[in-house]
Parts: sequence; structure tokens; C-alpha cells
Amino acid sequence: MAFHIGINDTESEIWREYPEGIRFDRPYEVGLRSFVTYNNIFNVTEKNNVWKFLYQRETPPRETETQSEDEGVEIPRLEPKKRYQQDEEIPAHYFPYEPLTLDDYITTQARMGKEFLRETMRIPPGIYEIEDINKYLKQHLPNGRKFWLLLNKNTLRVEMGGSAGVDLSSSDSIGQLLGFERKVYRSHGHYYSTRRIDIFPVNMIRITANIVKSNIVDNKRFADTIYEFPLNVNPGEKIVERPTALTYYSVNIDTLHELHIKIVDQDDRLINFQGEKINIVLEFRPRV
Repeated sequence: MAFHIGINDTESEIWREYPEGIRFDRPYEVGLRSFVTYNNIFNVTEKNNVWKFLYQRETPPRETETQSEDEGVEIPRLEPKKRYQQDEEIPAHYFPYEPLTLDDYITTQARMGKEFLRETMRIPPGIYEIEDINKYLKQHLPNGRKFWLLLNKNTLRVEMGGSAGVDLSSSDSIGQLLGFERKVYRSHGHYYSTRRIDIFPVNMIRITANIVKSNIVDNKRFADTIYEFPLNVNPGEKIVERPTALTYYSVNIDTLHELHIKIVDQDDRLINFQGEKINIVLEFRPRV
């Protein structure tokens, strides 16, 4: 006879044990009857929320010095770089710098006899658009500095620049979410991300179960996918997936003692729903 198993949980990796076992007295098949939760999937997490501003330590301007009275040769001393106010326009290509690795940046600063300061911040985990990240960073800029971060809607790449440098070299930097390489981006430059923006990296939800192995996913034979569908609701909205025509897969066991379900994205990464309740209903029936 046909029957259902309903599961409620808050994690995307679910284990259920049936000590007495659920015995299948004939060949059975299973399909997903429903999947319900909320799209509370953060694109900024503790694993990718670091941003580091870099700027020169302030030094007082030096007056022009004379090397000697006999030679009368003047040695010009450079004034500190102009610090732009919040209402000033920064030239788009004030310095056409290439991004550097962190080691190269440190070496360059040492050779120039400059000392730099690093201000590290962690963006609170949540759901962010480009405009939200830009607003947060501007609110936490060092005094007197200017910075911008925007999406070029023609190229789908992110642009950034300003009078403060940026260190995106760490593995937990938000730069990778924005399409930037893990490098240091010097002040007074205008930079473009090397990859197109993918601000919401989860676009497919895949549900797997250890009781089936009859699919092929990315050339991987005998995958245990039981259902997958595109994530097509906005952040914060309810996800309700109820297939009108169920697809059934053969159950590959005679007795069910342990059920292992995973909810992953298109790259087979577990999806964190931030503690939202997840409801799954599996439908079993004798194989037709």
C-alpha cells in the first residue's frame, strides 16, 4: 500500500532512524510530495563577510629643503596626497593601478618608505544587494575618505574605487562574492571585478535521499537526487514546492532503518536556511 513520511526540521542535513524498520514487502518507489520553507538564505555569512580598508599613516607636510648653500640645489618634498571630502568627485582613473598580492603590496610600501594602516570590519551576516554593501562600507569609512561600489548593469561587473585602499586577499573576504580576485586594490584607483556578479549564489535547490540511486547529475552516475527545482522567490518569501505530477524513483532497500536527506544547491553545498522550519513529505507506493 502507499504511504507518506513527513519530516519537520530546521537543518538542511536531516537524519531519521527507524529502529524497528519499515519493511517493503515488494518493490517500492518514492517521490517528493511537498517541500516548504522560507527563503532565508544569506549571501553574506561568517565565511565571506570580511572587508579591510587600507590607508597611509598621516605625516605632516615637509617644507622644501636645500641640500647645501654651496650647491644651491633644492630637493622638493612631496605633499601628502589629496584627501577627498564626501561631496567631492574622485577622478575615475586618478592612478591606473593594477591590483597586487598582499605580499607585493607590503613590499611596495616598504620600498617607498610608507607605513599603512589596516581597518578590518565584518559585515553583519544577512541578505545584501550591492547598494546595501556600498551603504554599509561608506558608513564605516575612515574619516575624510571616500569610496564607491556599484554594479555596472551593462557588463554585470562590479566597480569600485576611492581614496582608501582595499585588501580583499583573505579567504573570508566578501570580494569573491562581488567577483574580485583575492588581491589588494590601492587607493585612488578604479577597479572592475574580473567575474560577473553573482550576488545570490544559490539558484537551484536539490533534495537528495539515501534510499534512491537512479539519477545522473553532472556525469555522476547513480546520484541520490530525488527532486530539484529553481529558486524563484525573493528573499524572505515562502518557498512552496508541490509537484503537480510526481516523479517516482525506485527504492533501493528492502527495509528502511535510516533515512538521510540533504538539501543542497546547484554546487552540492548544504543550504543554510538560518533556522527556518523545513517541511518535507515523501510519498511511497508499490512500483507500478
